[in-house]
Amino acid sequence: MIIKVLQLNCQKKEVSTRSILNRKDADILLLQEPYIISKTKIPITQDNRWIAIYDESSTEKIRAVTYIKKHTRIPSMTTVSKWTNSDMVGIEIGQVTLLNIYNQKNNCPHHEEGVLTFY
Repeated sequence: MIIKVLQLNCQKKEVSTRSILNRKDADILLLQEPYIISKTKIPITQDNRWIAIYDESSTEKIRAVTYIKKHTRIPSMTTVSKWTNSDMVGIEIGQVTLLNIYNQKNNCPHHEEGVLTFY
């Protein structure tokens, strides 16, 4: 099975976020700085075609969101809580771990946490 993954830093722009959410050729999107609805503080999901995975309990600005297409053939997927916070989302698909990490040099509070886990 082939799973297509796309990555983009949306720079908080609604047009960039909606544009990549309209792609029909991806199964997983790893987005950094997606557009967040200001009143609700949650990411957009574009006509409910995507499931947004992010740290819903975070009080910090959400800067990493992983989207999984709802109607895809991805086998069982698990969110890895120790790798999920406002700047990082970790998911496991079978024996594969995908990390979506927002990395702003010198400013990202969770950067070292994610990098050190794998080195």
